[in-house]
Amino acid sequence: MDRLINFKEYIIRRGVLVTEFHMGNMNKMTNNNEITITYNDVQKFILSMNEFHRKAMGFDNYMIEKLPNRNGILFEQYKILYRKVNRHIEKLKVNGAEDCCQDMILKDGSEILKRAKKALDYNGFDNYISVLRRSMERVEICVGNCKLGNIIGNYPVMVMDISQCGYDVVENDLIKFIVRLKRKNIILDWKSIAEEFIECEELDENSRIYIQSCLSYPYEFMRNCLRYFQGKKDWSPERYREKLQRTIIQDGDSII
Repeated sequence: MDRLINFKEYIIRRGVLVTEFHMGNMNKMTNNNEITITYNDVQKFILSMNEFHRKAMGFDNYMIEKLPNRNGILFEQYKILYRKVNRHIEKLKVNGAEDCCQDMILKDGSEILKRAKKALDYNGFDNYISVLRRSMERVEICVGNCKLGNIIGNYPVMVMDISQCGYDVVENDLIKFIVRLKRKNIILDWKSIAEEFIECEELDENSRIYIQSCLSYPYEFMRNCLRYFQGKKDWSPERYREKLQRTIIQDGDSII
């Protein structure tokens, strides 16, 4: 009988190349020093992610190495974030705005909250449970570090950083990847990209609903709005307002 092996050994045995060599900045720069990532770049990354998912799936040697279990955490974080921001905005409606950032939140926040609620409701309970059940039954593992360039190639696939790997629905690797791109002001057809991922991973309608729900959630605005209310950074109201205005653009349009 083979000895028990850790996760790194497991994926290496299954054909994944694990290297500490880092590719540096994989982002392409224009003459104006703007980051440009094409649809084709994203397609290649999806293929590499899929190959990693197939090779990593099934690792369950808990006695040797217990990977973090993040199943369900991302969507629950979205729900908690919604409740916290909603509570702060409701208080703001009662007390009134005291600065230009609060004026902006009162003006735009209600509609953004409606979008967030619609996105959360779109991923119904039965649908959500179906996605989680599939992930646990297949022992799915996400790479976690979804930076462009962390996973490259297909035959074989090469991964630089496996420190953030953990049990999770494979859809979350795509969602985190797209969130990173949105933060860099990349605008692509996210709905079509989701379809490419679903086809590549051989997922079903439940996955489609889950991905569209998460990608329609205005995450950047909600996250930074809560940071403002909690005073996470020593910024002026004007700087916070500018930041929140940028996040509305970064979140883009809903795809549901």
